[in-house]
Amino acid sequence: MEAIPMGGVSHLEIMRGAGASLTAPEAIGGAINIVTLTPNENKFSYQVRGGSNQYLNQELLGSYGDNKGGTLVAAQTNMMGSFDEDDNNVTESSRQTQKSVFIKQENRIGDKIKASARIGYQQLELLGGTIKAFRPTTYPTNIDTLEDFGSDPDIRNKYTGELSKI
Repeated sequence: MEAIPMGGVSHLEIMRGAGASLTAPEAIGGAINIVTLTPNENKFSYQVRGGSNQYLNQELLGSYGDNKGGTLVAAQTNMMGSFDEDDNNVTESSRQTQKSVFIKQENRIGDKIKASARIGYQQLELLGGTIKAFRPTTYPTNIDTLEDFGSDPDIRNKYTGELSKI
């Protein structure tokens, strides 16, 4: 859900239980229908939000259209750094970067006929484990052990093993 540019979303339809399978055949536990905006006006918006732990969100929305149809473009980027609250060299949350964009073209013919096409792109990268947030080029053949957390094998202790093993 966080990979969807919410600036381009009109509303959400939540269908609970097995009745959702009438709309989406494999949705026996329920379904969420994400309804995008109708491009029927000219508008542009740009939002930036930031916070702790290197959090940055940017969102762009552009719409060009009238009552006969139009084009909608929505894009967003999210970035959040990793953090180590207990200072043991192992992250509690992965560093993540995410980019997504979608374009919707809609044409309306009269009151009852509508043709629309939507294309989207999403990219997500999660790097966790070590606070250095690096992508290893090789992977160790052995995994970390409790001894990598010091002489007292407690994972609340500082991690002293090789970072590539996390």
